[in-house]
Amino acid sequence: MERKLPQYQCFEQVAKLFLTTRRDWKCKSCSDFDNTNTPDDLTSLKYQVSYLKRENELLIDLNTELKQNNELLKQNNFELSDKIATQNNLFLPIHAGTTSTVSYSNVLQKTMNNKVTPFTLVIKSTNKENSNIDILSDIQRRVKLADLNVCINSTKQIKKGVVPNCEDELSLEKLKTSIQKKVGSSYNISESQKYNPRLIIKHMQVDSSLESHEDIIKNMFSINQLEPFTTEDLKIVTILKYSHSKSQDVIIEVCPKLRKQILERSYLYLGWKRCSVSDYIRVIRCYQCSGNNRYTTEDLNKTPLENTVHSAPTTPTHRAEITTKTDINKQTIQIKEIKKPSELVKEKNSESKGTPTNNQVITRATLKEKIKLRNNSNK
Repeated sequence: MERKLPQYQCFEQVAKLFLTTRRDWKCKSCSDFDNTNTPDDLTSLKYQVSYLKRENELLIDLNTELKQNNELLKQNNFELSDKIATQNNLFLPIHAGTTSTVSYSNVLQKTMNNKVTPFTLVIKSTNKENSNIDILSDIQRRVKLADLNVCINSTKQIKKGVVPNCEDELSLEKLKTSIQKKVGSSYNISESQKYNPRLIIKHMQVDSSLESHEDIIKNMFSINQLEPFTTEDLKIVTILKYSHSKSQDVIIEVCPKLRKQILERSYLYLGWKRCSVSDYIRVIRCYQCSGNNRYTTEDLNKTPLENTVHSAPTTPTHRAEITTKTDINKQTIQIKEIKKPSELVKEKNSESKGTPTNNQVITRATLKEKIKLRNNSNK
């Protein structure tokens, strides 16, 4: 039997997908029915409105997602811009062929942590027989840090003494007063010496009105407007004069705040010239042994480790030659004299006879030569 579909059933299903009216399209089963029964325009409009509402809801959800993504991108943009700004500050800008006046030390301060000033005490015993271990045990027995509320970072043992490193200045003062009250008579207590930074003023013209140190300091303060500081904050260490030039360099010692102010300017007016200023770091190096913090003066018989000052030989027949020799316990530096040609000839003759000298070193090459000589003599 032929299955009969209900009236307009297949058309209703298709109309939901294609939004078509019954007048526009009919299937074969629907066309068999009466063509006079057409759907209302109101029902088709309801379908259209429902679809449009659904589409609007989807667009609203999509818009909210885009807003959230936009906010996340803005936050990432701000973080990246801050990182780029900090990285750009590490480099010195170049403008119109001239470099910036920022000093090398200020650039390093941006990339390195600020160095904490140590608050240390130097404690030494008046009795030379006491060792540093005895001093430390005696102070720890008499001074109770818990009662004083003192914080100590570390304690270093030096020759005939102890150096405690306190957390802050208040702890340093408390520890110093307590040790002076309890064991002050048997110990010498002093704070570690702190040196002021040094600057070098380059290429100052030689002027008759600026010969003494007092005149240079007065001229410096009057012209450069260093009013917040006084003449006590600045000290002239030395003046470096050069025979081949009419200019001279001035080494000054200043307080840390004055150093910062001068280096920000990077120059000072002295006399009739503007002189550049930079940090001055002096390294003493011996021309003879290439060692730092040592120099040559007079003593030739002693080695450099026995006497920190040493000199080159002055006799014309001999010349000094520095050689290094590593021992098991310590590293020493020896000074050897180059031998005369006559002494070298005697050594060669003794080697050919087979009598080695005291300073001769037998190596593999010398052994091969001796074997060849014996073989030739046997033939």
